[in-house]
Amino acid sequence: MKIAVLAKSQNNAVWFYRVLPWLYMGRQFVDIDARVVHHGNMQAFEAMIPAFDVLVIHSPNTDQDLRAMHLAKSYNVRIVVDYDDLIFQVPNVNPAHQHHGKPEIIENALNCYKLADQVTVSTSALADYIEQTFNKRPEVINNAHNDFIFSSFLAKMNEPQNGVNTVLWRGSSTHQGDMMAYRDAFQEFDNIEYHFWGMAPDLFVGKQYGGHLESWHYKPTEQGIPRYFQNLSLLKPNYLVVPLEDTVFNRCKSNIAWLEATRAGAVCLASLLPEFWKVGVNTFTSPDSLHYCLDEINNGTADYSSFYLESVANIQENYLLSKINHQRALALEKMYQ
Repeated sequence: MKIAVLAKSQNNAVWFYRVLPWLYMGRQFVDIDARVVHHGNMQAFEAMIPAFDVLVIHSPNTDQDLRAMHLAKSYNVRIVVDYDDLIFQVPNVNPAHQHHGKPEIIENALNCYKLADQVTVSTSALADYIEQTFNKRPEVINNAHNDFIFSSFLAKMNEPQNGVNTVLWRGSSTHQGDMMAYRDAFQEFDNIEYHFWGMAPDLFVGKQYGGHLESWHYKPTEQGIPRYFQNLSLLKPNYLVVPLEDTVFNRCKSNIAWLEATRAGAVCLASLLPEFWKVGVNTFTSPDSLHYCLDEINNGTADYSSFYLESVANIQENYLLSKINHQRALALEKMYQ
């Protein structure tokens, strides 16, 4: 089977967890040949797409996406559409709404969905929403730890440096609402050093804007997945914190933060939403309960090291890419049944 995997505009986290895994299938299964294709030049796309059996496209919603899918269909190429987020209901407070909330984009996304021969999603909650909306349940293929690249985990969680715990938050401006909702949890502690990667946190945690922090460490988004993971390893965080509002959009979000925390030797602290009901994740339900967790970490009154070991065991058993990709192979088979 020849699979054409449509390239993303940039090799970001969505690409790493939802697009790249399809390419690894060519390394795992002798009967699968997976290649990257582009649709920037539609004439070139049309020249190559008839040679493939399947086109895989992630979260299609633009005119160009729709044109490419129609072309693939006209050459009897089957289409797998994959989703990692609930693009059909992006909250207004999320800057991505400026794109996904446009009527023409909503119409494109719906039309692209209708053209799919198979739909895959990253979470059960996202599958539930799509099933209720479109009366057909997608295949759930969870995000996974890429064991082709990272073959092992640290034997134990990172230890505090000179008694100081490193607490990392990483994310984009799409989390503005989440950070505003949880701003009161981020307060000064003697034995906690905060690091924020991606979106600048000043408006949410800075004292001059109504927050509670006077200082923190900030790293803007850097291009390149290898550099990101290298920096994570160098930072040696003790905790990775994931504060999320309880919204329909966030309930459909995936477990990437937990996977990355464990890869880096950290314990994941996350809001009690469906995808973080995991063995190995320490959850909280409000800004007060997150603040309580941070207070325990600061005072050393709770031992969270077992959460890390439980996460490693859970991922090795259930969330390795080499195992999860068998579900992608089954999803492909179902299109031909």
